[in-house]
Amino acid sequence: MGDFLKISWLAAILTTAVCLHAGESSTGTPDASPKEDDSIESQSPAEEREYLLPLELIPDPTDLFAQLDQMSQLIQLTPDQLKQLRLTIAFLEKLSPEERENMRAKLAEIEEVSKARKSEVRHLVPFLPPRYHSDLSQLWMAASDDQRAKIMKDIEPMKNWDKGQYLIARVEEFVSKREAVYSQLIQSLEK
Repeated sequence: MGDFLKISWLAAILTTAVCLHAGESSTGTPDASPKEDDSIESQSPAEEREYLLPLELIPDPTDLFAQLDQMSQLIQLTPDQLKQLRLTIAFLEKLSPEERENMRAKLAEIEEVSKARKSEVRHLVPFLPPRYHSDLSQLWMAASDDQRAKIMKDIEPMKNWDKGQYLIARVEEFVSKREAVYSQLIQSLEK
């Protein structure tokens, strides 16, 4: 909420500066007593600076728009998703610079591996009803190389219907043990 107030405050400053520069009050109405010969063009640089806020108080509009974009994305999250995001941020804040570098390397490795896994999943999802697609993706990301190779070897000679039934059984087995599998995955990331 503090960032929202910061954005509002900065927007108000920016609006005031623009209005003052244009010869209006901050409410948007022209000043009651503008002088005919007191135009901005006829002022000296020192007189012109009276109307402007110091540059350090005028926020970079790019930063404001980035914050507004970020807020519009965050406002769509559920309270549980926001809580998870806070926990993730707290975890990252506690990392030392060395741990951050290690985490970056692991994330890059996972991202590279996940591209291959996504391709494999795209090959398998046509055999399953849509309600199993997400769980299949999770199974495939959490499975070891040996487990994935076994599944691929097992389904290779099967007909499409049988492949679907086999994959549904594997997915349902995974879902029943998902919490334990995720705990193992998290532990492997922390090593």
